[in-house]
Amino acid sequence: MTYHLYGRTQHTDPLHFIREITAKDQQELQRLLDAVRGEEEWVELISFPEQAIIPVIEEGEPV
Repeated sequence: MTYHLYGRTQHTDPLHFIREITAKDQQELQRLLDAVRGEEEWVELISFPEQAIIPVIEEGEPV
């Protein structure tokens, strides 16, 4: 399953896209997220499955 990861390093910054992570199970996802957690001094990191994305506009048109 593919997950999208967003984060910020300052409370005043908006969340920004960090990367996509592909993991076969929850254990692998946690291991990969732990590696990202150590890359910077994050104040917030969130991840969600790609399948949870709800398109609102595609190619300039409402969905």
